[in-house]
Amino acid sequence: MVSLALLLMVLMGSFAVCYRNELIINKEQLHSQKPYSLSQSDVIQNTDKEPPVVSASDFEITVGDSVSYKSHISVSDNEDDAPLIEIDNSEVDLDKPGTYTVTYTVTDRAGNSTVTAVRLTVRDNKVNELDLYLSEQSKSILESIIDEDMNDMQKAYAIYNYVKKNIGYSSYSDKSDYRIAAADGLKKGSGDCFTYFAVSKVLLDAANIQNVDVVKLRLSEDRPRHYWSLINVGTGWYHYDSTRFASVANLFMVTDAELKKWDNRYYRNCHNYSSDGLPERSTESIQKMINYSSAKLKVKD
Repeated sequence: MVSLALLLMVLMGSFAVCYRNELIINKEQLHSQKPYSLSQSDVIQNTDKEPPVVSASDFEITVGDSVSYKSHISVSDNEDDAPLIEIDNSEVDLDKPGTYTVTYTVTDRAGNSTVTAVRLTVRDNKVNELDLYLSEQSKSILESIIDEDMNDMQKAYAIYNYVKKNIGYSSYSDKSDYRIAAADGLKKGSGDCFTYFAVSKVLLDAANIQNVDVVKLRLSEDRPRHYWSLINVGTGWYHYDSTRFASVANLFMVTDAELKKWDNRYYRNCHNYSSDGLPERSTESIQKMINYSSAKLKVKD
């Protein structure tokens, strides 16, 4: 019995020594370990909340052309040099003329995403002939009416007077495409309000003058449409209507109030429109700068 008790005491003492040594070793290991550090990608995910910056623009191709979608987009990111670019072109039919939506989704490695949509216009081969004609005509017309020392307001006024002088009024135009109407107007020298709008738009675009389309709201289906523009020559947006009305129409860069006053006097509700989607118009009149009878514009640079 004594021997057995002694043996048990020896075994328990050995176990206690081993357990104590293990505790000492684990404690030393714990103190000797380096603090845990996040990987670079983990740090980015935890701190990067800024999505990629995406710049994309509408573009055009001709039926049958191939498309390099990524050539129409530029991307930058504060942390990721090569964000993932995903392209949704499921709506596009490269063999069918039309305007389609292309959606770009750009995602950096932190998971931040930017979604941008642009319009891809697929044009028929015949359209190129139309565009070439308009380009040549625009260049020729602008060279004949614009001087190098003109500012944008003077250029816009020269275009306004050219259209009013050279396009006679008729009651019809092809309204399927403003370029078709513009070409017909330049060839025939006549057209309705859509023709005046279309020819002006083509020339304003060629002169790099900002313009936005405006269409009259019809009070009923039997009422005709009317078309004109807003332009911005650096002084704010103004109404611009070059249509040759039966009465004298002086509608170069007029304000909302001036347009309404003219409507009330001559053609009630002719310029009835919605402001939805249109830029805010300037309220400052510039009409004192204009002599419509002599087609002179007094404006400082």
